[in-house]
Amino acid sequence: MPTVICTGHDNVQRSYEFEIEESVLNGKNVWTYYVSPTGENPPDKYQISVTEIDENFVKITMMTRNNQELYRGKRITQSMIPVIGRILGKNVISSSRDKLFKLLPEEDRNPTADAVWNDLVEKNLAIYISCYDFYLNLPNGD
Repeated sequence: MPTVICTGHDNVQRSYEFEIEESVLNGKNVWTYYVSPTGENPPDKYQISVTEIDENFVKITMMTRNNQELYRGKRITQSMIPVIGRILGKNVISSSRDKLFKLLPEEDRNPTADAVWNDLVEKNLAIYISCYDFYLNLPNGD
């Protein structure tokens, strides 16, 4: 199983493993990543889903820690976004709040998601494109 190293808000590095489930929703490919601590199998895993927009882009349409403290503050999303982009060979963009720019009916972006993306912006791993109200992951941090 593939793994990712996450450095939490406490500056402790932790290893997580993940599984990928591919499905189709409303004619679009969806990849859901189920993330858990390496070597453990908790009943509720951290989840992040991306939906294919076109051959170059996927959009985050869901991320949840399932109310599990086990995942709180571990920066799993910040670590997984670049990994997802590399695995799929696509650019990862955030959901939009502005209904004018929503590409999918199920998308939304809350303040927690903004904090995740702003963390990536501070590390030069993403940019915010204000005219379209979305964040774009920079695959190589440039």
